Amino acid sequence: MKINKKLIFSKTILFIFIISFIILFQKLFGIENTLIGVTVITAALMLLEEDLTISPMKHLAYLITINLLLGVFSFIASKNLFVGIPINFIAMFIIGFLFCYDLKTNLYIPFGLQYLFMLSVPVSNEQILMRLLSLVIGSVFIMILQLICNKHRLVKSTNKSIESIFQELINKNEAVISKEDYNCIDISIEKEIKKIKKLVYGKRKNGFYLTEGGRIKLNIAFILQSINLCMNDLYTDYEENDYKEILKAVQDKLIRLYKSKDDKNALNNIKKEIMECINEEKIKSNSLLKRILVNLDILCNYFIQLNELENHDCINKHYPIPQDFNIINILKRNFNCSSLRFTYAIRVSICATISIFIMDYFKIYEARWMAYTVFAIVQPYGENSKSKSYNRIKGTLIGGLIFLVLFTIIKNPLIRSIIVMGSGYIDGYNTRYDRKMICVTLSALGTAAITSSVGTVFLYRMLFVSLGLILALLVSKFILPYILKDSSDDLIKMGNSTVDKLIEEAKLYIVEKNNNHAIENLFIISSLIEEKFDNLHSHIQSYEEVLKNKKKIISNIYEMYIWAENDKILYNNFREKLYALKHSLNSCSV
Repeated sequence: MKINKKLIFSKTILFIFIISFIILFQKLFGIENTLIGVTVITAALMLLEEDLTISPMKHLAYLITINLLLGVFSFIASKNLFVGIPINFIAMFIIGFLFCYDLKTNLYIPFGLQYLFMLSVPVSNEQILMRLLSLVIGSVFIMILQLICNKHRLVKSTNKSIESIFQELINKNEAVISKEDYNCIDISIEKEIKKIKKLVYGKRKNGFYLTEGGRIKLNIAFILQSINLCMNDLYTDYEENDYKEILKAVQDKLIRLYKSKDDKNALNNIKKEIMECINEEKIKSNSLLKRILVNLDILCNYFIQLNELENHDCINKHYPIPQDFNIINILKRNFNCSSLRFTYAIRVSICATISIFIMDYFKIYEARWMAYTVFAIVQPYGENSKSKSYNRIKGTLIGGLIFLVLFTIIKNPLIRSIIVMGSGYIDGYNTRYDRKMICVTLSALGTAAITSSVGTVFLYRMLFVSLGLILALLVSKFILPYILKDSSDDLIKMGNSTVDKLIEEAKLYIVEKNNNHAIENLFIISSLIEEKFDNLHSHIQSYEEVLKNKKKIISNIYEMYIWAENDKILYNNFREKLYALKHSLNSCSV
């Protein structure tokens, strides 16, 4: 992470906001609910990556239900050691199963920590109502922050990304004409397109329906991607001078198109010019150039549609949600001993239940560090557990030794508090897990040293972190282990199934022409699968060529769908090409 004034300012403001929120939360709901405030602000910040504003009341009800359920479970579990065993197992299983995802960012951390924090600081019968109220207010705060930060995020962020793609395409044209390397430009364009796909996918209603504004932006992004790829191959059909002239002509149209994107009349004029070019004999003979021009024409159509759209968040619900996208069916499909979600939920619930039992049975408050450790170390993928355990023990040992030296020398409570606060602030700049653990350890031990001796809390920390590591690694190895090889098999199956469904939906579109949401969902999902596979298995070169070919087939299917939607392809031709692509897909297996 590169440190600069802007970063320091933003990190400092965020730190002040977090501390202020926790202090206010403590004042409102009591010291016993301080850690609830910590998890609320953690959840609020993590969930900003998700856009929950399309159905705010529904998501608020969901958050309140989950939080109250965990609050009641933790209260019941704290009353009886042995009743707590099944209760804790069920609670942690629910967290692991509901908030661990195959393709999206996992969200189990704030909910899991919240449950463990509530168990480590149990409340009396008189205090339970205040705790439940704090959980409800925390849920409301999360949604308020969503509405403030994410209400117009899709529109603003996609506009910015589309502007960036246009600029990069213009830069690429100039680089090609100047015979400069443009690989970094292609990477930048792909990055922005992936960002648009995630933003559109994140703002779906009922896990399926895309907003109309999102649908149009998705298709604009794809058309720009297609133009970019066509430009890479165009040089094979022309002499150098002709090639440069064509690039300049394309660049001119891109510049004019983007400058006129909010002017319907200007866009219609550009469309007329493009159609005149397409009808020229020399253009008809070149499929790549014609393809670029047709896509530019379609691009004008989409910008016109955007201008005519009164509400970007409106949704067309004429097509029912397919069974494959039904949330209950998704959970049922994953409720088996080989799925990522199920195996993770079982492992984390076993480890957490054992750790909590040890804490309650021996009545050692510091044993909570064992529960926190197993929750951090048990990961969806076994390989990640091993690497994280090494970094955790390394960071804990270094942080513990720094704590021993500083707190043995420094006795002044004020200076000790400054050290604790300072370590929390510095942690905001850390991206490496071992360095984060140094700061977390120093902060945790510094806080614990208020009521215990320096040596005692250090020994307890090392003991229970070590026990947590041993338990987490043993369970990860022997109980429903899930490794990267398993994920590659699952992602390949998921990818093959998604492409098959995409072809079937494309065929259905020829007949019914009302299943846009299904096709667009499947297109985004195929991209997410590809990205996840690339992130996890980029070292496996044997898959690279097959995945590249499959991506090309998916792009061809989706481009034909867009052409059909804009009446640029005859349905008989569409059907024939789909069968040809299906045949190509069968020869493109991993």
